[in-house]
Amino acid sequence: MAEYTITIKDEDDGVSIQMAGPAVADSTANALTQGLLGIAPRLLAKVALEKLQPCQCERCKAERNAPANPNTTIH
Repeated sequence: MAEYTITIKDEDDGVSIQMAGPAVADSTANALTQGLLGIAPRLLAKVALEKLQPCQCERCKAERNAPANPNTTIH
């Protein structure tokens, strides 16, 4: 079994994202980690835009103010 760690750090000039773990080509965990790293720039851009100008529609306001649900199921 392979284990991977994604580290996201605030830096003086932006944000750094790093992955640590073995290079196991047929690992499902490796594929998932690579996929997450692939979408990270789009997520970061969305977060930065929301931070500067958050959407003011009722749905987005409700989602921002809703308590976190630790039992969320991914479908």
